[in-house]
Amino acid sequence: MIQPSLTTYSFNSPAEPALLDVASIAADRILLLDAYFSVVVFHGMTIAQWRNMGYHHQPEHQVLITSCFRDAEPSHCS
Repeated sequence: MIQPSLTTYSFNSPAEPALLDVASIAADRILLLDAYFSVVVFHGMTIAQWRNMGYHHQPEHQVLITSCFRDAEPSHCS
């Protein structure tokens, strides 16, 4: 059986696996759900506001966004 995997990204810690639970949702996190046939990226409220204000273009914030989307590419998904 294929099980989806959930990875969490935040400024406070490196990327790490997360439980498939509502408790994994937080304002300062990006969640990457790999459900084998599809990949879903969820931005918490704070991250979404930063993205809308263009912070992801600043080098200190770019690392978090870039690492998440790099892991979402098909060659990195398990």
